[in-house]
Amino acid sequence: MAVIAFAAAVGIYKLAYDTRDAIPEPDVDLSTLFSTGTFKALPDVRNPAIVLQEHLEHLRSRRYEAAYRDQSKNLGALAPLEEFTDNVRKNEPLFREVAAYSFPVYTVDGDSAAVSGTISYEDGNKSRVDATLVRESGKWKVAGITLIYQ
Repeated sequence: MAVIAFAAAVGIYKLAYDTRDAIPEPDVDLSTLFSTGTFKALPDVRNPAIVLQEHLEHLRSRRYEAAYRDQSKNLGALAPLEEFTDNVRKNEPLFREVAAYSFPVYTVDGDSAAVSGTISYEDGNKSRVDATLVRESGKWKVAGITLIYQ
């Protein structure tokens, strides 16, 4: 009985005093997990479109080190983590108020891939996203992103 009372008290305390701003989670486009037609294999949860969405989600939630690790070696060599973080912070409006990601199609050519789609924002606006990814050590890494606010 004491455990239940304690748990209830903790819950009430968190509701009353936890003033951290929660960042709402955007909708994620999972359509690329499944292909059309006869599909006998398991879905590919590490496909380039999903990897790109994870990268954008790292940027949105300010997990800059994780986003930096998502980059290809060549892209990461262009700027150290501190410079990368400063650049992302300067462009934060493109990543913060995200309502949904939509990357329904991607193409793979050997160890490179192209992903195109949109980011929808809570205010109804969108950004066009075109990205290239490369496979390094068996994992997709972001090699470049172009974001155009529409």
